[in-house]
Amino acid sequence: MWSMGKIFDTPEVVRVYTGSYWNGALTNDDFQHMFEKDEKLLVRELLDLPRCSAERKINLVVHRIRLVKVHVCILGTLRGMTPYWFGKEKSREHILDNLDSIMNDARIKFDLSKGDMPDPEKFAQRLEKFPDFRVFPSIDRGLISRFDMLIEKDIPGIVSDAEAIASEARSGRKSMIDNLNQVGSNKRCKFW
Repeated sequence: MWSMGKIFDTPEVVRVYTGSYWNGALTNDDFQHMFEKDEKLLVRELLDLPRCSAERKINLVVHRIRLVKVHVCILGTLRGMTPYWFGKEKSREHILDNLDSIMNDARIKFDLSKGDMPDPEKFAQRLEKFPDFRVFPSIDRGLISRFDMLIEKDIPGIVSDAEAIASEARSGRKSMIDNLNQVGSNKRCKFW
């Protein structure tokens, strides 16, 4: 059991369910209580999979919104630092040389999370492909406030709606869980 860490390449602890998942009676009753307990836990986890999946998808959407907001703020800041006509190349070199401090200033100015900020070296490598930073969009405060509104108000509304739908689904599955709780020593769960 302890050597399973070499098999599973995930940071989460893997849950192993023990049991006898067949319709026949147990030939050895020594672990019957443990088998029934693990069988109940497994069915409950399977019933919770849709809820967990929805939470994961919502978290990914929030993460993407935050990343888009960060990039809008950084690129808008770079555009604002680039002159219209003369000195674009000198300004571009200055920006690429001092990108770490520029990104930190933008993070403070727009109240961005440090964990959402991209790696300055990789970001600089991608910026080198652009000869003129004036091609980036300017900072749109309305767009930034819409991102904040999405994260602060709209997404929590979606989460509460998803929880309401999940509670309705759980109430429909309650009979399955009640059936699972009635699993006796000779009666096997009828899900299998």
